[in-house]
Amino acid sequence: DIYTVVTASAITSLNDVVGDDANSIALSTGDQLGRLLDVTFDDLLWTTPAATSACLAPLIPLVGTDTGLGGTGFSLIETNKASGVFTGDFAVPLAWCRPGATAPESVTGLDIEVNYVDFRDASGEIIEVGDGAGIRANTGSVSLDRTVYPVPFGVPSDFTVSSDTTPKGRSVFPIHQTGMNTLSTPRAPTGLQSGEFLGSGDLIVHVRVNDPDFDISASGEDKIAQAVAGTANVGPVKISVLRGSDTVVLGFAGSPVEATGPINVGNTLVGNGRVDNGEITGITTTTPGFSGSVTGDPSVFGVPTTPFAGITITQGPNVVTAIFTNTGVTGLDSGSELSAFVGPTGAFVNGPITISQAAPNTVTTVSATFTNDGTPGLGSGSEITSIAPTVGNVIICQSGMPPANCATGTFVNLGTGAVSSDELVTINADNAMIPGAVVIDDDPTATVGNSATATWNDLNGDTNIDNNELTIVSGGAGFTSPDTLYVNQLGKIASFTFTDSVNTIEDGELTVSPSPSGIGFVNGQVSITQAATGGIATGTFIDDPTARQFGPMEEIAPDAGIFESDIVIRYTDGPANSLCPDTVDFAPINGAADVAVNPVTDRFTKAATSGDYCIVQGDILQVEYTDPIDASGDENTVTDSAAFDLRNGVLQSDKSVYIIGSDMILTLIEPDFDLDNDQAETYDLDLIEWDSDAATVTMGDADSQGAAFDPEPFNFRETGDSTGIFQIVIEIPQELDGDRLERGEEAQLEYSDWGPSGSDFVGDEDEDVNLTVFTSNFGATVELDQKVYTWTDKVYITIVAPDHNFDSNLIDDIGNTDVDPIKVSTRSDDIDNYKLVETGTDTGIFTGEVILTGFTHNADGDPTTGDANGNDVISIPSTGNGPTNGLLSADDDDGITVSFEFSEDETIVGSALIRWNIGETQWLEASYPASGTGVVRIIDPDLNLDPEAVDNFNVDVWSDSDAGGIDLTVTETNEATGIFEGTVFFTVVDESSGHRLRVAEGDTVTAEYADNTLPNPYTTGDELDISATALIGTIVPPLERAPISACRVVDAFANTLTSVSVDQQAQITCDIANGQDRDQAFAYLIQVQDGDGVTVSLAWITGTLTPGQSFSPALSWIPAEAGAYVATAFVWESVDNPTALSPTVETAITVK
Repeated sequence: DIYTVVTASAITSLNDVVGDDANSIALSTGDQLGRLLDVTFDDLLWTTPAATSACLAPLIPLVGTDTGLGGTGFSLIETNKASGVFTGDFAVPLAWCRPGATAPESVTGLDIEVNYVDFRDASGEIIEVGDGAGIRANTGSVSLDRTVYPVPFGVPSDFTVSSDTTPKGRSVFPIHQTGMNTLSTPRAPTGLQSGEFLGSGDLIVHVRVNDPDFDISASGEDKIAQAVAGTANVGPVKISVLRGSDTVVLGFAGSPVEATGPINVGNTLVGNGRVDNGEITGITTTTPGFSGSVTGDPSVFGVPTTPFAGITITQGPNVVTAIFTNTGVTGLDSGSELSAFVGPTGAFVNGPITISQAAPNTVTTVSATFTNDGTPGLGSGSEITSIAPTVGNVIICQSGMPPANCATGTFVNLGTGAVSSDELVTINADNAMIPGAVVIDDDPTATVGNSATATWNDLNGDTNIDNNELTIVSGGAGFTSPDTLYVNQLGKIASFTFTDSVNTIEDGELTVSPSPSGIGFVNGQVSITQAATGGIATGTFIDDPTARQFGPMEEIAPDAGIFESDIVIRYTDGPANSLCPDTVDFAPINGAADVAVNPVTDRFTKAATSGDYCIVQGDILQVEYTDPIDASGDENTVTDSAAFDLRNGVLQSDKSVYIIGSDMILTLIEPDFDLDNDQAETYDLDLIEWDSDAATVTMGDADSQGAAFDPEPFNFRETGDSTGIFQIVIEIPQELDGDRLERGEEAQLEYSDWGPSGSDFVGDEDEDVNLTVFTSNFGATVELDQKVYTWTDKVYITIVAPDHNFDSNLIDDIGNTDVDPIKVSTRSDDIDNYKLVETGTDTGIFTGEVILTGFTHNADGDPTTGDANGNDVISIPSTGNGPTNGLLSADDDDGITVSFEFSEDETIVGSALIRWNIGETQWLEASYPASGTGVVRIIDPDLNLDPEAVDNFNVDVWSDSDAGGIDLTVTETNEATGIFEGTVFFTVVDESSGHRLRVAEGDTVTAEYADNTLPNPYTTGDELDISATALIGTIVPPLERAPISACRVVDAFANTLTSVSVDQQAQITCDIANGQDRDQAFAYLIQVQDGDGVTVSLAWITGTLTPGQSFSPALSWIPAEAGAYVATAFVWESVDNPTALSPTVETAITVK
């Protein structure tokens, strides 16, 4: 179901009420049965004032058709079938009329209520329910995005051309002077060339208004696009620059449209006295006849052969006739074709004129410009210029204004199909119609088609609509002409003939051309005359201040209620002062074309009386917001301000000492470069000079050395929005301008700050900001893996050189250039420029290896091995470039040296000896079973002939049973160990063969080889046999050969004694056994000591134990004194050879 609002009802109390007036009856309470829902302000019904009310006319321009609830199109619509839930929406009006009021008032601060009549509640009673809310405005605020702004600066083209590379009174910011006038580049000429100064130094200011009153859309982003009261286009946010009592107004934000205009000098805003588009409103045609189709065309002027006198020249009321003689192409193309002027020529003054041609030629009118050549009045056709076609040409003047001061414009009938009051003629109207708001339709049923809205004021009281009684509120669109239009009021119908006017000029149909036009206009009435038709109209001229309008302010996000405008401020945009730089080219903002040199009036309302315009340190930027309605319902003005300031720059690096080739994080802290608070900015690296012994250059491309620094990114980049901190990563170069940097070299980095604190403007003063860094000189160390090498060893080289860790993300190398050469040498040979490679990224440790190749020699003494001469090692040339392919010859008594020139004229070395060794032969065991295996080991590094392979050679092995023995091949245990092993297989039954050796129990086996690589004082021709032996048989550990057990004290009859008396003979006996398979000679000793450790008795016996024999020898002792004694038993090889055959055993003896 749908419930609509009642309008134009005979029951006045039901107008603008949701309900039904067709069947309503008055209740005893005075209410109407047809009332369902209404809206009130402060408990008073919101309804359209009567047509006779003085409040209606001023209300309509404020709210349009929303004079009451009915004008909003409100309806209660059920959300779904049989849901019983109804919704509707309307926009709260800006103003309303109280009953009986003569002027509308704002609804801000009032209470709004919606009241619903429930004709049957749960108890069957009629009740009224409602809900309410307060309509409140918000007090807006305005803010700048910062409290301190840098002072903007310009570019050289803003000033007089100069050959200086420093500012010299100009507000510019050059790169460092070292980068100027670089030869063989476009920058070679004197003066500041492109690339030798920073580009635009314009400041971008972000102005924000926080006023939720403008957040009116249910979704999406809104705008502040509203002119302040009393103006047509001036926005509510004024932006000014103040210096003491001096002020310039940069412009206004939040205006309905963006418009050009100069910066207003002073705080008093005035118009320019010229007519701009949008400054004439309320146009009323007093003499119809305007035509938008009167087209003048100079090309249709002309008589082929004879002069034609039917020419009139008009300026205001002055009309002069002339003769036209066509002297060139067909048509009027020059004022010199006009002559023989007759009429008030002396009254013509500089300004626009019209030229008309009558019959018999084509009737046409064109526009032109009269410019007096010195003699008063129109005296020559050469004074007429700018002949141009005209469409609907009109002249705009004010009373008493000289014609030369009038403005010009163009009338073009829009033909929009919109309805205006004078385009309706009443055909017929029913009686008893009710004045007030009405709807005009092109369909009598008012159900389809186009519609317009109007207010009917029944001037003669005849209750029907007569001519000129309708005031159009909204003209609608899409109406055709001619047509019949209708007003249907509860079945009562009025009809009208609609003719879309083509001979009247109305608001929106006038275009000022050129805009602005005329001079000396003041606020008030103007006359609009179309010379071609004689049509006359009037309008109201409001001269808007000649200030720039920045246009609407955009909401920063939906429902934020915060609106922002971005304002660009140039260095010129401050009050005039003698301190300011002398600007010659002012960027135009008043609509003038941007030419090579633009005058000051293209940017300011007037030229400075002294000095020049600019912003200097200490100026104040002020924004002023005029809130049309604050929380109290009144207009309110709020402000915010910020200062312009210049601050000192700071140059920093992440370290003070850098490895050549490593990265430096260079930081420039310069708040003066933060010109845009809303984005990260970029500045030229040529602002910085590098000064060291190698070169003095700028670090960008000005000196063609930028690639050496490998910058990332290419220029300084701000670390974030509005940080004022700019960073870049550069590489410490190895070479600059053809000269290499040295280790430990000092470099001065310098930034010339052309806007230091205390300077009036950028370029007024400068201050050098320095930063000192050094290339690292940590030195280097050379390490070899051994102190002594043999003649064919592999030498592992390690160089620790942090200064050569050029790139922490890559594996570097050293030694293979003449800049950092590594030389590996012996006393007889060398390898130059040998490369070592870093062990990993960012270690600074470099490694490589070289193999010593010895000299020609028979290393194993065997003429059947090696070459034809038996030489196992052959001399080869030293070769290789690293890091692992180096081959270097060496002698038997030599040395190896590794030298590294880590910096210019700085070299370190590492060295070791090369010596032959005396070898060693070993059996891995002292004895072996007769049927077992034995391992022979030869330790001789000199026979490691190939450190990258496993070597081998033959040794002699024999036994007592087979003196001839065998040749045993011993093989190196691994690459480059110098330890050789071979396995011998022992046999007691087979003959010796291969690695099998005949032995017998008790044999001694011998392994022997000839060492032909002997150190000094031996010579290369000397030979030394190196041998080792082992036994064949069982081997018992020494202390288990005759172990002692069960030591005790007995008497002569072998009875055990627990104690002994003084002078009593006692026997000390122990059990011993031979656990071997051979005879064992022994000596059995007993040592007796008293309590003080003094030996009182020592006795022994000797003998031989056969294999497996046990024996219990006894030695006697007669104690002389009572006491506690300790007897210790020993078993030795003999008394002369005290090799223990058993651990000692102690026995305690008590003597009474």
